[in-house]
Order: sequence, then structure tokens, then C-alpha cells
Amino acid sequence: MELSKIGELGLIERVKDQACGERSRAGARGKGQGVLAGIGDDAAVLRLSKGKLLVAAADTLVEKIHFDLSYYSYFDLGWKSLAVNLSDIAAMGADPKWALVSIGLPKRTKVKNIIRFYKGMKALGGKYGVSIVGGDTVSSPNRLYVSITLLGEVLRKRMVLRKGAKEGDLILATGSLGGAFPGRNIKHLRPEPRVREGRIIANGGATSMIDSSDGLSRSLAELCKASGKGGLLFEGLIPRAKKASLKEALHGGEDYELVFTCPKRRAGAIIRKLAGLSKASVIGRITNNRGRLVLSCADGKEKELEIRSFKHF
Repeated sequence: MELSKIGELGLIERVKDQACGERSRAGARGKGQGVLAGIGDDAAVLRLSKGKLLVAAADTLVEKIHFDLSYYSYFDLGWKSLAVNLSDIAAMGADPKWALVSIGLPKRTKVKNIIRFYKGMKALGGKYGVSIVGGDTVSSPNRLYVSITLLGEVLRKRMVLRKGAKEGDLILATGSLGGAFPGRNIKHLRPEPRVREGRIIANGGATSMIDSSDGLSRSLAELCKASGKGGLLFEGLIPRAKKASLKEALHGGEDYELVFTCPKRRAGAIIRKLAGLSKASVIGRITNNRGRLVLSCADGKEKELEIRSFKHF
């Protein structure tokens, strides 16, 4: 069945069933923690936990630019659409809570495919307690697009920003880098955002943090720019995914790992606490050479680190 057969209201009812889950024995739909009103009202009404700040992240994915339905399933697309936002929330050391999902759909789109899309989103969101509380559905002339706003909470004293790195801080990264660069693999289609790791890093005394979705070189450049510092990376310490080249590890992107800084004295404890979730590696240190990024090569020579990433415009 195509969307043109059921219209916007019919689609919303089906989406509500998928997003909100089954009715409880009392007859009310589960809304999720802190949700006073969700899908079905003009706006969502949410209750923040006492003493916490609201954190918001938004990302848009456009067909033929960010994804291709010739190799993305709709389930994969739902998963990844939420994952890119979860990664941003993780980089703040925050807890993700509520998602607002807006989608532009060609009229020829099959209803069953949109249900699969929401199932993918729900499968990932369920791991981290995320509730879909609203959004919008509109007609698109020829391409599918997805825009998600994800809201979360964080204690003020645990919030980590891009700025804050200090001279002498170590630079670390979770997981491995370069594995998603070739595309069409499970890490590219269904990335695992480092939400739990982000909380541990924030609690462990990190001074700055960013996710690596734009590639290590670009992410580190943005972190150093925000902090007013420079950076020195060691080629031999960069954790590469299996078969990934140095170029792919530095510039590939789409890994959704976390890049962060912390004082040397705190690095060991953070690494140990992360061990049950993912490996964290020291890959460099922060310098006082504002805006200058250097790569220390395996042969002992140093060179300016090239900054490369995907550009929209």
C-alpha cells in the first residue's frame, strides 16, 4: 500500500502505533519516562529531571546525499537516523530522552517501508530509553529526507563541551577508526553510538569531547579550535579498524566514536572503566600551538596534519 492511499492522518496513526508501543492492561499507551503528552497532541510536553540541563541535537539526512536506498534498508535508515543524533548527545556526556522525527516522503513510498523505518529507530532507541514524542510528516516531490531533533538531560557539573582542552591533556579515542569508510558494511549502516561511554568519560573528568562522525582530523580540528589549542597525533597510536589505511582512519568519518581530552592523571582510570564497553586509546596530546595540528609519523618525522572531511557546499 502506498502513502497516497492512506494519507497523512492514516500514516500518523500507524506511526503512533509503532512509536508508542502496545496498550497496557489499563488501556493507556506507554509514553516513556518524563513524557506528559506525546504523539497525538499539537506539541509534546516533557518533564525534566530535577537539577538537570536540557541538551538538544538535530540532524537531517537526505536521500542520494547521506544514504542510498539501493543498499540501505528502511530498517537501517531508521537506525542510523537516530544513531547520528545519539552520537552528538553522547559527546556531551548526556542521557538521551526524547526524539522528534520529521520525514519528507514521496507519494509512491510504501507504508510497510515507513513502518520498517520506525522499527529500526525504535530498535536502537530502546537500548537507551529514547521515546519518540512527535514530529511532522510532509510530502516530498522525489526524494526521502529525515530530520530528527533529539533531546536529553545532563547534570551541569557533568556536561562536557568541545572547548575546555588544556595544554598537556592527552587526546583519546574510543573504538577503532576507518572501519565505516568503505560504506555498505554494518558499521556504516548501523553504527553503535557511544552513549554509555560518553557518560563514563564525562564522569571521569574529561576536559573536552566531540564525536568522530566527520572524521578524526576534522573532529580534532574543531575541538582544538573551540579550545584555542593545538594538537599532536601519533601515527602509531591511532586505532585503525581491520584493513583500514591511515588515510581512512584520519579522514573517513562515519565511525561515530568519541574523541576526548583529559589530564594525564585521569586517563588510566577512564580507560579501565570503559574496558567493559569499548577500548579507548591514547592517540596524542594537546599543545599550546593554537590552531596547529601535527602528525608524528612512524618514521619519526613530523608534518602538518591535513584536515579533510565531507563538505555539503
